[in-house]
Amino acid sequence: MSHVKEAYSVHHHHYTLYKSAELLIKHAANDSRQRGLYLRSAYVMLAFALEAYINDFCATSIPESLWPQMKKKFGTKEKLQMVIEHCLIAIDFSLRPFQDFKMLFDIRNELAHSGRSVTIVEADALNRIDFAKEKDRLESMFQDVPLASRLLESVFQMVDHLHLHRTNRDSDGHPFVVGANSFFVSVVLTPDGSAIPT
Repeated sequence: MSHVKEAYSVHHHHYTLYKSAELLIKHAANDSRQRGLYLRSAYVMLAFALEAYINDFCATSIPESLWPQMKKKFGTKEKLQMVIEHCLIAIDFSLRPFQDFKMLFDIRNELAHSGRSVTIVEADALNRIDFAKEKDRLESMFQDVPLASRLLESVFQMVDHLHLHRTNRDSDGHPFVVGANSFFVSVVLTPDGSAIPT
């Protein structure tokens, strides 16, 4: 008779999203022609990775009776505020890494909720040499590999800070280092109190 009661694995989407952003930033650093495309995707993947980790943290830290309503009703920052209050985690949004939370989600929201951008140019401005070079703030971010690298590091540090305060964390290590899956096995105890398998 098998003493294993059940076994299951948990896929951590925040890991694959973070690793996708990391890879996109590496490609952006080496390909100036496609840099804007790589960094647009990287910023979105970083925001998704952080949001996915916060959702996972909330799902395992907030009482089960409250989480389903919270998940649908609140945005990522509100969820983070609730979980840090519930778990008594000190976070200062005026200092890095959490200072970058707002910037990252502002970029994500501008991309997700933007329509087309129209620029009206007066006839006399058409002859200016610098007109073609003018970029708005967001466009310049899509060429800024150091900024993307900083945000990558900030997301890693934010998750690290939260993970250290997580009471039910995996013992394997940092969520962005250990891999996409965690495996669990439930066992049946023997009459003498030892677990099988060991």
